[in-house]
Amino acid sequence: MKVLVVVLAAVVVAACGSDAAPVRPSPPPVATFTLTGRVVHAPTGTPTVGATVSVTTGVNAGRSTQSDLEGRFTLANLQPGTFPIEVAFGVLGTVLRRDVQLTQDTTLELVWTPAPPPTFALSGRITEAGAGAALGGATLAVIDGVNTGRTTTTAADGTYRMPDMTLGGFTLRIRYPSYDSEFRAVRLTADTTLDVQMRPAMQSLAGTWTGTFVQSTNAPALSIPEITLTQSGATVAPVVNSYVDFSGTIRDLSAIGSTTQITGTLSFAIVQGPPRAPTSCRGTGSFAGTVNWTRIVLTAPQVTFPSCSPPFTNATLVLIRQQ
Repeated sequence: MKVLVVVLAAVVVAACGSDAAPVRPSPPPVATFTLTGRVVHAPTGTPTVGATVSVTTGVNAGRSTQSDLEGRFTLANLQPGTFPIEVAFGVLGTVLRRDVQLTQDTTLELVWTPAPPPTFALSGRITEAGAGAALGGATLAVIDGVNTGRTTTTAADGTYRMPDMTLGGFTLRIRYPSYDSEFRAVRLTADTTLDVQMRPAMQSLAGTWTGTFVQSTNAPALSIPEITLTQSGATVAPVVNSYVDFSGTIRDLSAIGSTTQITGTLSFAIVQGPPRAPTSCRGTGSFAGTVNWTRIVLTAPQVTFPSCSPPFTNATLVLIRQQ
């Protein structure tokens, strides 16, 4: 009996003196959720394909995905919380920012509206060349490009202002009675000042002309609704024209008032279509003609096209000055 008591006491002493760390249970895993949805373009209601949906800050920062062909997206295994998401689309960059509170699997419809394009003002002063006198009542009109149809009139001091103009390129036409019309190519990327000097009419052939082009090989006449001429000394030529082009030399500048001769090279572009693929070629020929302040007549006995069309004969371009 004494031996048994000693053994039990030793066991009790050994247990009470143990240094083993207590076993703690593992924490439960953090719940994660899935964010799904669709990216929609507000004005049209159509899905946005290829938009990038991303989490910008917080525990889920850096997570991103792209919308599919139906505008749908999925971000899985997100930790719960409140965090911002951004939607970016192509060259438009970020088109939508939104805070999301995620406490369960969530579906969102992300509707974005494109920001209105920036607008700018075009302003300046219209005066007479040389004298510098203000031309009040001059009319300015945008005749092509993104701002087509915009018009204004100069004040008594020659100043004008065209606000809320859309970014982009266009042609500005300026007219004033008894003065040559002026044209300016404008590329608007910021508020812009454009001053223009105008010359009294009958001092230059530069300006707007309209007319017709005829030739005996292929009868109907081609109407030319508007062509802009430039003049440098005795040389006259159009600025740009898709079909008819020429460069001419005036024989006697002092005789334009009555009518004088002009010679040079005339060219004409034609487009050949089916059954072959549409192709363009240009023919040229020497011309002789007459010119005065209001009418130009150019006649080329032959316009030759290299291997793409029979030549034109007696090709005649008639231009009438416009104001």
